[in-house]
Amino acid sequence: MNRPSVIHWMITSKCNLECPFCFSFDRKDLSTKKNIEIAGKIISFGVRKVVISGGEPLYRKDIIKIINYLKSKKLTIRLDTNGLLLAKYLDRLKNIDAVGISLDGPDPATDQSMRKNPKHFESVIKALEKLKKTQIRIFIHTLATKLNYSSLKYMSGLLENYPIKSWVIFEYCPYGLAYKNRDKFELKPGQFEKFKKMIKYKGKINFCRIKDRTKAYYFINSDGSIYTQPKKFQFDYPVFGNILIEKNPQKFFLKISQINNRKRSRIF
Repeated sequence: MNRPSVIHWMITSKCNLECPFCFSFDRKDLSTKKNIEIAGKIISFGVRKVVISGGEPLYRKDIIKIINYLKSKKLTIRLDTNGLLLAKYLDRLKNIDAVGISLDGPDPATDQSMRKNPKHFESVIKALEKLKKTQIRIFIHTLATKLNYSSLKYMSGLLENYPIKSWVIFEYCPYGLAYKNRDKFELKPGQFEKFKKMIKYKGKINFCRIKDRTKAYYFINSDGSIYTQPKKFQFDYPVFGNILIEKNPQKFFLKISQINNRKRSRIF
């Protein structure tokens, strides 16, 4: 059976930021027991890599337990976080292989214009300093919008101070709140492609377009629902089923693959 090599597990919808361009949704969060059950099903599919995100995954008190369980089954794990709590928990995150950190500007003012939290920039920098002493692969995730478009070319100098595996710059993805607020943030047609030529960065850089993302993701939401990013912009996502309820949830991953010919981009 055609199965995804990578699952993107949005393990909680709760977050310690309120970003107006968020494409997550307020779903029910499950118990530790139910999430361990989901983890077991992921493992049974033959999936070997998992991206854990949210919301903010470090908001869950049991996140270390769930990560450790996945690692005990030899999975490769990337944790995607906004970075506010990363430095605090990093010493306990021994079993992650990679971390994706949100950073949307080269300075506190630009980043705060996006993330609405005056402590976000300094929290990310503090985490990056601690990560220097580890073997964890670092991915920086940046969203290109009207608010930070002219400043992002200055991020190169900042990021070159750290052992970044890849700097990933995302085109605006209008789903969820991002769909409602697209007039404020979304770049004009063609602007993202022009923007790619502005960036001079010595390290590895990946420009992630919307059409790349609609071919790449197999999602499990915090309530166990299985979905993917639709090709048509809308407020919500099409749900194919629930991994906890269906007797054969693998069929939904196969359906997603057949419908969109999805091929996962390299994220580890």
